Amino acid sequence: MLWNLTARSPLHLARDIIAGTRRLPVFLTGMFHFAVGLLLLLGGGILLLPLVVRARDFLIVETIALIAALAVDQLVGPELRRLRNVSS
Repeated sequence: MLWNLTARSPLHLARDIIAGTRRLPVFLTGMFHFAVGLLLLLGGGILLLPLVVRARDFLIVETIALIAALAVDQLVGPELRRLRNVSS
C-alpha cells in the first residue's frame, strides 16, 4: 500500500520499484496496493471535510493528520510488519 512507503529508505524504495516493473504480477500487485492506499488517503481527507470551514484550514488539518499517521506508523509499523512476517 501507499502506507508502506515509510517502511523503506528512498534508495531501497527506488530499487524495489525498478525490480517490480520487470515482473508483471509484482507490478500489478504493487499498483493495486498503491491504488488502495491512495483511496484510503482520499477517504481520510473526505472524513476531515466536516471539521473545517475554509480550504486553508483543511490543508492544515489534513497535514497534521498525515503527520500523526506517519508517526504512528513509525512507532508500531515495524513491529506489525515483523509479526506479519513471522506468522507467514
